[in-house]
Amino acid sequence: MKLGMFQKYPLAILLAGAALDAILLTFLLQSGVSLGMAGLLSLTLIGMTVYAPGLRAANRAPDLWFVATLLLTALLRAGILAWMVRIPGCPIPVTALMGASAGGILLWFLAPIAPPAVRSRVSSFTSPEYRITVLLIFAVLLRLVYLGLPELVHEEAYYWNYSRHPALSYLDHPPMVAWLIRGFTTLLGHNELGVRAGAFLSWCVGGGFVYALSRRIYDRSTAICALLLFATLPAYFLFGFAMSPDAPLIACWAATLYFFYRWLIDERPFAWLGAAIFLGLGMLSKYTIALLGFAMLVFMLVDGPARRWLQRPQPWLAVMIALAIFSPVIIWNWQHEWVSFAFQTVRRAGGDFDFSLPSLLGSAALLITPVGLGAVAVSACSRRFLAPSGEFGSSPRFQRGFRLLMLSTLIPLGVFVLISLTRHTKLNWTAPLWIGVLPYLARMMAVGWSTDAGRWRTWLSPATWKWTSLTALLLLAVVMHYFVLGLPGLSYRENSMGLPAIGWPALAQQVESVVDAVERKSGTRPLVVGLNSDRLSSWLAYYRSRAQDQGGSKNATAPAQETAGPNLFDLPRSNMYGLWFPAIDAYRDRPLVLIGDRPRQLDVNPGRRIMGPVQEMTTEKNGQVVWRVFYRILSAEKNDGRGGHA
Repeated sequence: MKLGMFQKYPLAILLAGAALDAILLTFLLQSGVSLGMAGLLSLTLIGMTVYAPGLRAANRAPDLWFVATLLLTALLRAGILAWMVRIPGCPIPVTALMGASAGGILLWFLAPIAPPAVRSRVSSFTSPEYRITVLLIFAVLLRLVYLGLPELVHEEAYYWNYSRHPALSYLDHPPMVAWLIRGFTTLLGHNELGVRAGAFLSWCVGGGFVYALSRRIYDRSTAICALLLFATLPAYFLFGFAMSPDAPLIACWAATLYFFYRWLIDERPFAWLGAAIFLGLGMLSKYTIALLGFAMLVFMLVDGPARRWLQRPQPWLAVMIALAIFSPVIIWNWQHEWVSFAFQTVRRAGGDFDFSLPSLLGSAALLITPVGLGAVAVSACSRRFLAPSGEFGSSPRFQRGFRLLMLSTLIPLGVFVLISLTRHTKLNWTAPLWIGVLPYLARMMAVGWSTDAGRWRTWLSPATWKWTSLTALLLLAVVMHYFVLGLPGLSYRENSMGLPAIGWPALAQQVESVVDAVERKSGTRPLVVGLNSDRLSSWLAYYRSRAQDQGGSKNATAPAQETAGPNLFDLPRSNMYGLWFPAIDAYRDRPLVLIGDRPRQLDVNPGRRIMGPVQEMTTEKNGQVVWRVFYRILSAEKNDGRGGHA
């Protein structure tokens, strides 16, 4: 194929590349190459041998940006292929053709291979604004395509169990996460997509308020950069993907902060009502948002114009409205001896000594990247250089807004730092509090610094931020590909409790076979008991329900009421399972199927039950053993001969 044809007919790049990609992909799949490897090989080879020469012929030589875009496209296209192979009876050539078409279309619009007629209607392919838009589109598409593909992490399965045990609140978290999962699984079906849809909706809500806040402070281009950071920084990508209390918390944090800004800085008359509503919704999501309310109170005390609001009824009405929205949690705690409040305060404060400050800072660097963490420190010292052009000396509004947003970050951060000096901290704690500085980080990306800003600031240039966002997005795409289709040369860890439930659908089918066999033999449906904290129990309940759903069960979510935790044998870390299944005596007449990830976990006190031998079951993914669990069966309790149980 001659290069001149590419110059005269740019559309030939797309058509030729897609056709050859489909042919090569079909050949690889029919030759037994794994789906993940075939997808990466095919698009990479076609991209470098067909698309790249076409670019060179059109005097748009491929560069590192094209290579990165090509790799992102291949990783994103892999998710589309993964969906295609889930269609029953879909022929390999059809799968290959759809995948090749998707890859070609993505590169057509997102990499510089579109014809001049298309390029004339959009900004330049080499302009920073276009590349920012490309990354934003990729980040959104990556979430959407992969949202229903990876198996659930154990926290997601645990919160799914929340949704199957409706309550006003729960031991370790408020109920918002349960409400979202229940609503979306009812709407979208009993699957990973239904579980996670609430997280994606929360990200969209949070992104809208991040954009609006940045637009209020600066301009449209800065707001788009802020939205890109909200889309690609690992904290907001992951918590806008996986369903956890942090997903609605981050959305409510962004909304509450926006309305506080509109109320206290822009002095909009009814913005206090929005702040009250979203603060209350945030409290229904996770207690952490109380730190944002405290930071806003500090701002009202130290800022003269804001302090005058304390003499008016609006702040006190806002508190009352937020508490009214939060009242289900208060009522539940009153009914349960304030156990959740004690769990989050007294229990954490009473833990063992643990100097976890390095872990806290390392977690922050992981959540917003080391560049982002360094930029937070720089922005806190750069109010004058971050002001809109010519406004620093003449705009008290910008200075007051800067103080408000910095306090929204630094005060919660200070609380976590104090805790980390003596107690354990968790990876996700700091995720929402960086929202306050996103507009200033976005300003560095959008316009850079003035010439007198100094070297210690100017290293945070627009180019630095562009490559940081691109690198973060590439790594996140690689992670998604790994969990769904694997990666060449990288195996899965066996029995890894910290990863998604790799291989659990097949394992759940085996568990259901054991449960059915026990039921046939005993005439009673057994209770399944996971013996590794709440993790095995949560995965077992969810994926057993998936197995029953695929088998046409009329009550597919019954395993949530038939899968207990280790508290039945006085083992720790059962969380809500201690309330859902409070005592083993309630199940005297039912056999038990004990499941653990180590044989010694099954050495429990059987009481008057007959204990069967330890048996093993395994499951594979991509030809690798990913789970090896052990189980044994305990019969129902023996009757004591007097009509009762011993």
